[in-house]
Amino acid sequence: MRVVIRDPYDVPPEAFWGRMFFDPAYNQSLYTEGLGFESLEILEDAVTPDGSRRRRMRVRPRLDMPAAVKKLVGEKVTYVEEGTFDAAAGTFRSRIVPSSLADRIRIETVMRLEPRGAGACERIAEAEVEVRVLGLGGLVEKFIEKSLRDNYAKGAAFSNRWLAARLKT
Repeated sequence: MRVVIRDPYDVPPEAFWGRMFFDPAYNQSLYTEGLGFESLEILEDAVTPDGSRRRRMRVRPRLDMPAAVKKLVGEKVTYVEEGTFDAAAGTFRSRIVPSSLADRIRIETVMRLEPRGAGACERIAEAEVEVRVLGLGGLVEKFIEKSLRDNYAKGAAFSNRWLAARLKT
């Protein structure tokens, strides 16, 4: 299943990446306050001389899962996001590795930005979701799609408030 999500941001692309997306304080606020996740742990954040990066984060979301999904994956889910930022291309590619059924659930994303006038951009996130679980794959894929859409929308709203308070001064 392919999912494309577009959200406006009140910041130019270079500030999105440089002053927000990789800022540890922003990420802590985004995940715990904006998205309501239980926890965020940055496992790795390595920067190369050309500005590219590799980042790994472990998170524990609060999920309102359908009973069938909860029975399949368990009460509590954590996942590790393994991401690589290509500074020259301006893209962030990530793979989500869930704590359960990692061999049957594949979630990969590519995020890029398009400038939208002075001081603004649009984030375009393209996700590929594949769940190989007999009889429940479609249900789990739809749940993941809904979670992605909901969290990206909440994240964009939170981020624009965060930006207004910190970067527009």
